[in-house]
Amino acid sequence: MSWPNKIKDAGGVRSQFHHLIDIVPTILEATGIPAPEIVEGIPQKPIEGVSMAYTWDKANANAPSTRKTQYFEMMCNRGIYNDGWYACTTPPQPPWLMGLGEFPPIDAYKWELYNLTDDYSQFNDLAAKNPDKLKELQALFMTEAKNIRSCLWIILLYQATCTKTNGNSGKN
Repeated sequence: MSWPNKIKDAGGVRSQFHHLIDIVPTILEATGIPAPEIVEGIPQKPIEGVSMAYTWDKANANAPSTRKTQYFEMMCNRGIYNDGWYACTTPPQPPWLMGLGEFPPIDAYKWELYNLTDDYSQFNDLAAKNPDKLKELQALFMTEAKNIRSCLWIILLYQATCTKTNGNSGKN
């Protein structure tokens, strides 16, 4: 980020974990504008991001991240960040081939686990060495999916309902 009149540590590097959804809260805090509660008569949901403005002060260069958990999901690929740990699935095919073949069943994706505090580049997959941490993050992923009513959660709920009511796996 660059804002010469506000950010005095030009070129400073920060290691706190943040996500795209943190940009709007940062801009709102920096400008002193409150998040809108109603837009054109429509009540707005609360903004889910957190401000990154605290990182602008050089004294906070090594402060803990204010983002504790972040949910990721795109085209059945999943990820969850929580307090320095990141668990994610491996894409079944390259992005340029997505949608050209069948996706594997939701529960057949390989999960990876990374400690971003020690391995920000996600080079060392710790899933085999730390299966309990992976299970913890997978459970957190499902909790977050349910809380935000993600497309994946809706698919899984539909499959579970079909299995209970007519014995199939949700396939017609």
